[in-house]
Amino acid sequence: MALPFFKQRPSAVTLRLVLVAASLILSSWPRPANPLNAESPLATGAFDCRLLTFCGSAQLRHSPGSLPIDHGQRRLAHLSHAWKSGYSYLAIPRRARARYAVDERDLAKTPAMIIHPSKVQKGRSKPRWQNVFKVWEREVPKPDFAIRHAAKAIRLLPKCNFSGLPSEKRGAHPVLNNLIRRTKVLLSAEEVTVHGNMSSRRSGRYIPTGLSSQDAAAMIRAVALLRHELPQLQRELLPILVQKVPQLVGDMESDDISKLVLAASNLRDLSPDLWKFVLSHLEVIAQNPTDLPSAELIQLIVLLCSMSDTVSSAKGDSGVGELEMQSESVSERGNSSTLDQSTQALGKLLLALREEALARFTDLRKQELADFAWSFAYAGLANAELQTKLTKRIIDETPDWNRRHFDETLWRVLCVFGKLGWRSAAVLKVIARVALKEGFAGLTNWAIAVQSWCFATLRAEGDGLDDFRRKLTEEIELRGITAAQLALSHLGLDAGGDLALAAFWRRRRQADKPLPFIAPRPVKLMARMSVLADIKLAGALRALEAAEEEES
Repeated sequence: MALPFFKQRPSAVTLRLVLVAASLILSSWPRPANPLNAESPLATGAFDCRLLTFCGSAQLRHSPGSLPIDHGQRRLAHLSHAWKSGYSYLAIPRRARARYAVDERDLAKTPAMIIHPSKVQKGRSKPRWQNVFKVWEREVPKPDFAIRHAAKAIRLLPKCNFSGLPSEKRGAHPVLNNLIRRTKVLLSAEEVTVHGNMSSRRSGRYIPTGLSSQDAAAMIRAVALLRHELPQLQRELLPILVQKVPQLVGDMESDDISKLVLAASNLRDLSPDLWKFVLSHLEVIAQNPTDLPSAELIQLIVLLCSMSDTVSSAKGDSGVGELEMQSESVSERGNSSTLDQSTQALGKLLLALREEALARFTDLRKQELADFAWSFAYAGLANAELQTKLTKRIIDETPDWNRRHFDETLWRVLCVFGKLGWRSAAVLKVIARVALKEGFAGLTNWAIAVQSWCFATLRAEGDGLDDFRRKLTEEIELRGITAAQLALSHLGLDAGGDLALAAFWRRRRQADKPLPFIAPRPVKLMARMSVLADIKLAGALRALEAAEEEES
C-alpha cells in the first residue's frame, strides 16, 4: 500500500530515512518529564523493561531481579541516557508504549508466587532452566517470599533441564544463588513446624507460615536427586534440613517417609545419621502403604530388594516358597530371630509393599511392572499370584507395548520367566510374534541372547516353537555371541556391572537410520521395504497359528 505523499511504494531505505527525520523532529520538541526517575519502579529491578526506539535501531533489555540494586541504578542511568539522547516517549511505537505502560507497574506489590516449570514452558517433559529462572527471578527478591515459596522452588528444581548451566567455578547462576541464599536464611530463621492459620483473602485457603514436614521431606528428596547437577544444594541446605528432621518426623505421613527413605539411600555416604534415623520410622509406611504413589512404591521395592539382610528377613517371615530362586541355599536365607529390630521392620515392610503392588497390579505402568517383577524374582520372593497376574498382562497387552522400551520392559519380563522357570506356552508365543514382527536385525544383542537363553530354558515338547529357536540360533551365530556371553544374559542389560559386556549388549546388527531432513512422499511411506521380508513374516505367523490349532 502506497502512502498518500508517495507516488510509488517507497523502499525500505527511504522509509528508514523518513523515520529518522521524524525522530529528530520529535526530539527537538519540548519533552515531558522523565519517567525514569529514582522513584520509578524501573530502578528497583523487579521486572523486565524493554525500550524500543522509533526507528528500531536500539533495544535495551535487562534481566530483572538477578543482581543487586547498584546494577539497577546503572540500568537507570542507561535508560536516562537514552531518554536524554532524544528517544522521547512519543517516539516509541504504540505496541511498545502499551508494553512499557504494563511493565511500569510496581510488581513488588503483587504477592510472591512460584510458578510450576510445566506452566512456564509447556509441551516439554523438562523445561529449560533459562526459561524457569527468567520467571522465578521476579519472585525471589520480593519481601513476602517465605519459606513455603522457597520449599516449593527447591522441590520443583528436579523438574528442570539443567544442561548448559554454568558450574560453581564460573559463578553458577544469580537466580539459583539468590534462591539458595534466601532459603538458607529462611531455614535458619523460621520455626520448624507449621504455625498460624492465616487464610488467603481471595480463596480462603490455608496458608502455612513456617516449614512443614511435607516441605522438608520434599526438599531433602530434591537435594538427593540433584546431588550431581547442583551439588551446592547438598552442601548448603542438607545439613540444616537434617537437623530439623527429628522435630518434623512425628507429623510426616507415609508419602513423606517414603521420600525420606529414597533420599537417605542416595545420601547414605554423606549423611549416615539420616539413614539410621529414617530406618527407625518405617512402621508409618507399613501401616498405610495405600497412600504411596505407584512410582514411589516401586522405587521402595527396588531399594529394599537390593538389601540382602532385608530380603533374608522377609523370607523368614513369609516362609520358603517353591517359586524362590533355586540357587540360594537354606543357610543363606537367615532367621528373623537373629536379625536386629530395624532389619525385621524392613522385611515386614517389603512384604507389605509386595501385597500393595499386587493389589494395584493392573494400574502399574510397563516400566514399573518390569521393575517390580525383576526385583522380586531376583530377591527370591516371587509368588504364584505374581506369576498369574504377570502372565495375564503379558498375553493381553504385549502387542501394544512401545518397541523403543523393549529392553527395559518386555525382555526383562521374559528373563524373569526364564530365571524362575515359569513355563507358559501362551506367553512364549506372544513374545515370539512380537520379535518376528519387529525383526531380529533391529533388536539389541542382549534381546537376542536373552530370548535364546529363555526359550531354551523353557523348552517343552510340542510347543511349536522349534522353528523360532532355530532362527534365534542362526542370529546368535551371525552376531558372534559366545556361549559364555549367552550364559550371562540373565544378569540383565547392565551385565551385572561389566561395562564391556554391557556395551556389547546394546549394539544392534542393523543400526537405526537417522531421520531424513526432508520428509518422504506419502507413497514411499506406505510402500513396503521388502516383499521377501513380508513373505517370511507371513509364513512364520502361519506356522505359529497352525501350532496353536494343533494344541487346541
